[in-house]
Amino acid sequence: MGHVVPLTQSDIRMLPVSHAKMREGVSLPIAWQIKVPDQGITITTQPLNRQSWMDLSIPYWEGPVRVQGSVTGRGFMEATGY
Repeated sequence: MGHVVPLTQSDIRMLPVSHAKMREGVSLPIAWQIKVPDQGITITTQPLNRQSWMDLSIPYWEGPVRVQGSVTGRGFMEATGY
């Protein structure tokens, strides 16, 4: 089993590596490089479907992501406010 490691904002470095465009010039990052240097973690997230826009009154992007790098896995990302 794993263990819990409390992190602060300064412990995590996130860099967007890919954006998706919705419409009217609106875009947001949907792929990220994420580093937690003190834990030896460097991963990249990639969406399984780049066009997972939800066109609601407040448009947002959501969908499953693949995680690759020093650890691998699957996740789910939601993004709004861009």
